[in-house]
Amino acid sequence: MKTFTIRGIDEELGSKLKATAKAESMSVNQWIIKMLKKVTGLDKSHVHTKKYHDLDYLFGTWSEDDYEEFQETQKDFEKIDLELWQ
Repeated sequence: MKTFTIRGIDEELGSKLKATAKAESMSVNQWIIKMLKKVTGLDKSHVHTKKYHDLDYLFGTWSEDDYEEFQETQKDFEKIDLELWQ
């Protein structure tokens, strides 16, 4: 296994590295190796497993009237313009 030395890490970057590693319950060395594998494409374990939760708060909030109104606004998108396909 190789060992590398990184020079030129200023106080601000060093503090940020330590804080970020600590927040993930990792050593700075472990965190840096994890990030290096990620940016070089060597970490394939989570390629297609990312879960998004940014719209979860909307789930189940539409009433039946909201749904019907939305469906009505989408009808034009369901029509096929035959001139474009001939």
